[in-house]
Amino acid sequence: MSESILVLSDSHGGKGEVERVVGLYARAVSAIVHLGDLAADIADLPRRWPETPFYIVAGNCDRGLVGDMPESLEFSLGGKKIILAHGHRFGVEPGGEGRIHWWALEREADVCLFGHTHVPEMFMDGKCLMFNPGSLTRPRAGRPSYGIISINRAGVTGRHLIAGGLFTALMASPKNGKPQSDAPSRPPA
Repeated sequence: MSESILVLSDSHGGKGEVERVVGLYARAVSAIVHLGDLAADIADLPRRWPETPFYIVAGNCDRGLVGDMPESLEFSLGGKKIILAHGHRFGVEPGGEGRIHWWALEREADVCLFGHTHVPEMFMDGKCLMFNPGSLTRPRAGRPSYGIISINRAGVTGRHLIAGGLFTALMASPKNGKPQSDAPSRPPA
């Protein structure tokens, strides 16, 4: 059985873009994660897609905007332990992961999701996939991006996707003369 997670971060007021991307995937993924800044951009969406679990953490720009939101979370999916935090409390900087990898090792995580830098990043640290989706609206390197984590018998993989890029354009284009209204039955692996 295959599981997948849509991973968003650092949308900074781009509520419309968050809603558009979530709308493409909400029925196709096993879970949706927003890693903060601004968590308010996604706060109303779990009510629209109650069948899909949402995991949302606060970032450094979320103070006072979203109430009592946690700064870190942990959940299991497909037999894997997933931990998430915005990253600012762990000294995450572009080009260096700060102390977050130590947190992942301490928690014995299989996947550690973090944001804050606005730069897409993915690497293995021991047995843990460390994954930053980049920024959905304010990239500091390259184009706006988000990510998909896939979990299957072969293990865990991550993929960065360009917001508004080819994949999104294909999903919005007509298929057999009819507009495609739902997200793909399986997101890209």
